[in-house]
Amino acid sequence: MFKKNLIKLIIIIMIGFTTILFFSSVSAQTRTPQSKTVAEQQDVSDEGFENDSIFTAHWHQNQIPFGLRDSLKSIITDTCFAEAVLLTGKKAGKFAVPFQNKVTSKFGPRRYRYHYGTDINLNTGDTVVATFDGKVRIAAYHYGYGHTVVLRHLNGLETVYGHFSKILVDTNQMVKAGQPIGLGGNTGRSYGSHLHFEVRYMGIPFNPETVMNIEEGRLLNDTLMLTASHFNYMGGKSSKSQSGTKAPATLAKYHKVKSGECLSTIAQKNRTSVTKICQLNNISRTTTLQIGRTLRVR
Repeated sequence: MFKKNLIKLIIIIMIGFTTILFFSSVSAQTRTPQSKTVAEQQDVSDEGFENDSIFTAHWHQNQIPFGLRDSLKSIITDTCFAEAVLLTGKKAGKFAVPFQNKVTSKFGPRRYRYHYGTDINLNTGDTVVATFDGKVRIAAYHYGYGHTVVLRHLNGLETVYGHFSKILVDTNQMVKAGQPIGLGGNTGRSYGSHLHFEVRYMGIPFNPETVMNIEEGRLLNDTLMLTASHFNYMGGKSSKSQSGTKAPATLAKYHKVKSGECLSTIAQKNRTSVTKICQLNNISRTTTLQIGRTLRVR
């Protein structure tokens, strides 16, 4: 009798265990296709960003100041140059003003150097957002820009955000328009809390206020028609800047002082004169040059 009861108990346990395994397998099969679909959708979404050619041209993660290429200068300063840039829509995404407030310093000549962005008033800790959808090319500290974020966008433009107190994104991260990317601050070469904001085409900055009204927080148009007039300050065929003032004949150039260099050797390397360097930097021929100091040479 005891044997029969034991056998029955074993059979019941085996049936129960088999039933549990069966339903666990069915449940797993039911969940797996859904999880895979989500993953596949994520892969497709990321692939759409990653394979876009705008993220493969001249992509680097250390150069914040733009470098002038003679071949590019000849293209964008030609009076025949015209390029339509979509600012919003399916390809470009949405738009958000980086920080809506008063403009304290405009794009253009400023004292002894050129100002390649627009300064927007803010308080340290204020949230700054991405202007367009895109990808983080740089999220790092620069001695001039301070804590800086550079975004490259699907519409082909780049935007630069300088003097942050804190960066909220990482290099290579995808961002959406209106997404927080940093907190306002006063880092780098800055006098008082503000956002230094640049808009660039093929790495060359132009006036952000030809794209948007920062104080009202809106785009001027859904499509930007870039022409040579946006780059008059580079010394193209037109002699007037967008504000109607005389544009400089050449782009400003800077030199970082190295060990053993003096004014004469720096002037020789940069094909200029000691007198010109002294004038541009408000120094004299007897000024002691500290290693690492940045001098304007043109």
